[in-house]
Amino acid sequence: MVKSFLIAGFRGFLGSGVRFLISCYIQASFTSAFPCGTFIVNILGSLLIKRNTILILQLLCLPFVN
Repeated sequence: MVKSFLIAGFRGFLGSGVRFLISCYIQASFTSAFPCGTFIVNILGSLLIKRNTILILQLLCLPFVN
């Protein structure tokens, strides 16, 4: 249980670090006060969750997923 907890925490640490770096990289390309980097990272993350959900549902052979 502790090992699983530490693995999940480490993956969260890596994921949040990568998210921060991508957000900073994107934000450096824009000069507006609007946080474009955060916005784009959130959109990409939601699209990635959608893609993964569809793949998992297709693996489960659910007929209503295209």
